[in-house]
Amino acid sequence: MSRRIPNLAFFLSLSALTAATAALVVCVAFRYFHPGISNAATPWLWTVRGTSMLPTLRSGDRDISVVQNFTALHPGEIVIFRPQGNWTPAAYVVHRIVRGFGGRWVTKGDNNAREDPGYLTSANYVATVALILPKGRAAVPALLWKASRKAL
Repeated sequence: MSRRIPNLAFFLSLSALTAATAALVVCVAFRYFHPGISNAATPWLWTVRGTSMLPTLRSGDRDISVVQNFTALHPGEIVIFRPQGNWTPAAYVVHRIVRGFGGRWVTKGDNNAREDPGYLTSANYVATVALILPKGRAAVPALLWKASRKAL
C-alpha cells in the first residue's frame, strides 16, 4: 500500500490562505479596537516601492492600511498620504509621523536624513498602515513596528 504525499503547492496555498486570514483578523481588530477608526473604514492593500522606509519597509513589501480620524493620529504611526508640491514623483508616500503642531503633522522616511518638505494635513491624508506583509518574511502588525522603534 503506498501513501500519497501531499505536494508542495498544496502547502504553499495553505500558507497563503493562513496569512491572508491572519491579515484580515488583524485589520478587523485594528478597525474596531483602535481609537479613531471610522466605522466605514475598508482595509486597502498597497505595494511599497523605494527605499525611504528601510529597514521597516522594503521595496516589494505590501501593507494593509485603514482610514482613521485625522485627529486620532500620533507620532510614530506610519501613514499614507498624497505629497504636496513636487518634491517626489510618487502619487502616494508611505512615511512615519515625526511630530505635529496646529493640526498638521511632520513626516519622514525612516531611511531619510531629513524630514519631508510640506506637512501632512487632513486634505492630503489617505490612510494609516495597520499590517506590514514583508516580501518573503512573516507578517508584522504596524503597531509592533511603532512600539519597537526608538524615537526618530
